[in-house]
Amino acid sequence: MRKGMPIGRLDPEIDRFDEAIAEGDELRMEYNTSHLNRDQRKGLLEKILHAKVKGATKVIPPFHFDFGFNIHLGENDIVNYDVVMLDDAEIFIGDNVLIGPGAKFVTASHPKDIEMREMNPFMTYAEPIKIGNNVWIGAGAIILPGITVGDDAIVGAGAVVTHDVEPRTIVVGNPAKILRRL
Repeated sequence: MRKGMPIGRLDPEIDRFDEAIAEGDELRMEYNTSHLNRDQRKGLLEKILHAKVKGATKVIPPFHFDFGFNIHLGENDIVNYDVVMLDDAEIFIGDNVLIGPGAKFVTASHPKDIEMREMNPFMTYAEPIKIGNNVWIGAGAIILPGITVGDDAIVGAGAVVTHDVEPRTIVVGNPAKILRRL
């Protein structure tokens, strides 16, 4: 998807978009349902990401994504089970990041303007998400489009992150607010 630019059912690029999603569907099903050993799973993850898996990075299935190739994992990351990364735009994950079970990274959204939605049904746009180094994303946290989480931050379980998170802070709640600085 074009960064920040809307796409909808009437857009000429929609067929290419749908094909890429279908490819992602096949890889996701294989990753989540196959009984693969560690090396086979790592190889399939590299195929999904279109990149080498660095260090001890581990993604525990089930793992949900749209495309896969817009996800950039760092070194020594742990992505726990049932994490969702809707990678309509790029998702950058730094090094030594812990992502709790059920966390969601949502790069896509829809226009707030009713007329825009009526003109082009299912109109969607996407903004990248950036997660710094040494970050801990708690279980069930939701990171919304365009968010940056700074180095050494903690996002509490169940937090809904609607604004950037400063480095070395703990945020909790819905919407996420600073609990304290580290």
